[in-house]
Amino acid sequence: MRNWSDLDEMMTYYLAHQDEAMTIALNNYATFHERYLTTVATAYYWRRFFAAWASVQGFKPQLYETRADSEVVIRGIPFEAYALNAKKSMLNL
Repeated sequence: MRNWSDLDEMMTYYLAHQDEAMTIALNNYATFHERYLTTVATAYYWRRFFAAWASVQGFKPQLYETRADSEVVIRGIPFEAYALNAKKSMLNL
């Protein structure tokens, strides 16, 4: 558990020493951006989120539907197409 009792003192110090504060900020940015917020890590998070959501939503989504003219079409777009921001519509594969 962190002890925040010196927070006021530390904030005062780093407000007076902007170069050190910037070094800390850049190190934290590098850690989170390059380790936890990469494209792969973000896609992994969303896949786990969707899997957990699917496990509790009470129904199983249907990927395809049959139209009145008997044509079978995909409903929506695959996650990968969305994540890649596909330029081509994936609705009629």
